[in-house]
Amino acid sequence: MATDPAFDFEFRAEPASIPTIRQSVVALARRSGASPERCTDVAIAVSEAATNAVVHAYIEAEEPGTLRVTAAVVDGELQVTIVDHGRGMLPRADSPGLGLGMPLISDLTTSFEVADGDGHRGTALRMNFALDSPIA
Repeated sequence: MATDPAFDFEFRAEPASIPTIRQSVVALARRSGASPERCTDVAIAVSEAATNAVVHAYIEAEEPGTLRVTAAVVDGELQVTIVDHGRGMLPRADSPGLGLGMPLISDLTTSFEVADGDGHRGTALRMNFALDSPIA
């Protein structure tokens, strides 16, 4: 069962949104009792997930789309979902990254899942973080 506080916001899929997304989720983690180490894990994973969506989701669009970010504490875990309505998880020959984002997110979360976005367009990345102790 979810406990307050929780949020559900939309952001423009642009680099300037990433700090606000990160700070909002980390603030929820902190208010929910996450340790400083866990808050660092949350900050890094959420930044990486949001950055991936900003860089890859709308590459073929003339204007940036949106990212929907939801977060809530459920059964002692912070659950964060970042959804875009972009092109989905398609390969990119001109990718500016090294392909380390998903392994990094995996290392920092209790669990994570990648699925089709709302209405089967885009991508949804769901991350869970245990709030009682950092990942060993």
